[in-house]
Amino acid sequence: RSPSSRRRAVATLAVGRLDAEGARPLLRYLLQRGSPGEIHAAAIALGEAGDERDIHALAKAAKRYHWPVPAAAAYALSRLAERGLLRPHAARALLCELGRSREPYVRANVAVAMASMAAAPCDADGPNPLTWLGAQHATVVRAAAARWIHAALAAGHIDADAASSALVACAQDDVEAGVRALCESPMPTAMRERVPTDLYPHAADGTTPLRNRLLAVRFGSGAVRVSEG
Repeated sequence: RSPSSRRRAVATLAVGRLDAEGARPLLRYLLQRGSPGEIHAAAIALGEAGDERDIHALAKAAKRYHWPVPAAAAYALSRLAERGLLRPHAARALLCELGRSREPYVRANVAVAMASMAAAPCDADGPNPLTWLGAQHATVVRAAAARWIHAALAAGHIDADAASSALVACAQDDVEAGVRALCESPMPTAMRERVPTDLYPHAADGTTPLRNRLLAVRFGSGAVRVSEG
């Protein structure tokens, strides 16, 4: 109820750390009726407190609101997938549509969700990890695409020859060492439950806290959380 939108957003994130069963009703209400800042925070919080019933509301928020809500919604979906709460057949079409976004962080989070479900590439001109592994895509997208390819390959959900060729080429030629390493060998499966962590970002001087700025935090799974510092 604070008049400060920043405080309301922080409070929304805090609610997401409380008992999930009690937090869900408020987070769902804010996702649909809150201010843009509250919607952004509620989406992130639902990644930890929500369940499969939230996927359509998250996708709707991603389409309806401007940046950074789409990134937050995609992050939430990636966390739901990592937590094993998404059924591949039910969620794949929704993620394929969301992955048409041009935003790298949205695409990276979609790829992480797809990797967690070992999903096949999308149909027609939809999101495809073989395409996303190309040099024209951002580093975060290529890294997440490599994980997606490995997972789909292990599950037999992608053309084996095309996937193997793409991974070999990436391991040899990608400009980023981290991406080359991921193409050569997949990272271990991400933990389904992530321990809450407090981050304190500072400016280049190492002492001045960064405030009122959007920060992108990349996790070992490849997911990217965009939130305000």
